[in-house]
Amino acid sequence: METSIIKTDHTLKQLEEHGTPIYPILISSGLTLNLDMGIVPWHWHNDFELTYVESGHFHFSVSSDTFSLGPGEAIFINSRVLHQVKPAQNENPVYYSYTFAPEFISETMQSLIAAKYIIPLMQNGGFPYHIFNKSTPWELDCLSHIGTLNQAASSTGFEREFLVLHSLQRVFIDMIQNLPGLCTASPSPVDSSHYSIMKIMLYIKKHYTETITLEDMANAANISKSSCNRLFHRILNMTPFGYLLEFRIDQSKKLLKQDTRSVTEIAYACGFHDVSYYCKEFRRQNGISPEKYRKRDWA
Repeated sequence: METSIIKTDHTLKQLEEHGTPIYPILISSGLTLNLDMGIVPWHWHNDFELTYVESGHFHFSVSSDTFSLGPGEAIFINSRVLHQVKPAQNENPVYYSYTFAPEFISETMQSLIAAKYIIPLMQNGGFPYHIFNKSTPWELDCLSHIGTLNQAASSTGFEREFLVLHSLQRVFIDMIQNLPGLCTASPSPVDSSHYSIMKIMLYIKKHYTETITLEDMANAANISKSSCNRLFHRILNMTPFGYLLEFRIDQSKKLLKQDTRSVTEIAYACGFHDVSYYCKEFRRQNGISPEKYRKRDWA
């Protein structure tokens, strides 16, 4: 599994604040990301998120859906939705990303805009995300507004902040006008599997250095072993042990870059009891051996 580039708390909520109290938005403008640099791990936040792919491909997992986004496509992710993002293998995709507080759009959560549009959108459990591509005229128009947003984000002009806000508001207007029920739907009950998978992920994060059984993972979410297996297949398209293996490989990659211990010591420190198996799986997932990975220039 690839290196995580953000930090989360014990509930998988992202720890970093986005922007500042007077300008609550984090802008990632024209950045490049590859698997060696890291991934955006499973997490959630109260903020909205909008990401545009300029080149290359990203693999998104949002709630129980997994898909790829390519050049010229964008995705809006609703507030409090569990998601993960990683660049495609052997690619260096370039992207623009905006993570912003709901009040950035409405100025204050006590406004009419917030009451009529923003809060109902946040509470719409049936709308975790929306993908923008060129398949419909309105989405094409929306992508044009996102292009203007990217230009504003990359500029150094005096009016930059105002243009970013205006462009984001245009995206929201596009969605409200073209997605019926976006701001009027009744809140949908959150799928309990969402919480179950989070509990198991958190258990693995805490105990990955130890011996972990399927029963341990199932007990962490108070579900049966068969339910645990079905949950991972449905949401992550892998087995619980497959996720555990990738998580341990992820942790070992961090140590290989930062720690002076031997490969054998790092393997044991990350929960592996067979070094040859660790090296085999590391090569399978990353295309090179742990030793060669360690020798790369990480400066």
